[in-house]
This record gives sequence, C-alpha cells and structure tokens, in this order.
Amino acid sequence: MLIRKIEKPDNGAMAEIIQTVMTEFGAVGEGYSIEDAEVHEMFEAYSSPSSVYYIIEDNKRVIGGGGIAPLAGSAAKDAICELKKMYFLREARGHGYGKLLGEMLLVDAARKGYRRIYIETLDS
Repeated sequence: MLIRKIEKPDNGAMAEIIQTVMTEFGAVGEGYSIEDAEVHEMFEAYSSPSSVYYIIEDNKRVIGGGGIAPLAGSAAKDAICELKKMYFLREARGHGYGKLLGEMLLVDAARKGYRRIYIETLDS
C-alpha cells in the first residue's frame, strides 16, 4: 500500500472510483458530488497551495483517495477547509486506510493554516 499525492495520470482512475462508490451508495443525481466538474480533473482541482489530494495505491492500482481544499463560500480569515472526495473501492474499505488518510489530511490542514475542517457525508 502506498499513499502519495495525486498526479495527472490518476484523474481517470479517481473519476471511476468516485462514480463507482457514489453509485454503490445511491448518491447519484443533482446535488451529489458525482456531478462536480472536478471529478474528471482531480489533479488540476487540488493543485493550489491551499489544497492537497492523496491517492492510495495497492500494487500500482489506485484504490481510493481523499483531499482538502478551502471551503467554498468561506472567507480566508475563517481558515476553514473541507475534507473532499474521500472515496475507497469496496476492497479497500475496512483496512484503516480512511483513518490513516484522514489523520494525514488533518496534519496537512494545520500546516496550511486551517483551524477548522468541514465534512459533508451520507448517513450510509
């Protein structure tokens, strides 16, 4: 297992993972992140100094990822980021990868000067 920052060639794999997982949980249609334009351009969407996105690889295959970015609509003085697009294929769940990645993102958020993190999730 390897955790690394997203690279441009990872865009397709992450788009497929996001679409697969969102569909699996019935989170399709207007208002769900499956419809976000950034789904197909994750590398570009998280390339600013105020953002970061990591992917998790297993045997050189992308199996999940997650990142942080400034919370849309918040002022810079509020220092709030959002934990975004954290999705894992079924076979990657239950191994502690989400906890590990989440802890990494909390550290990164603090290093980038964020004081609070917002997360939006489903009940399921």
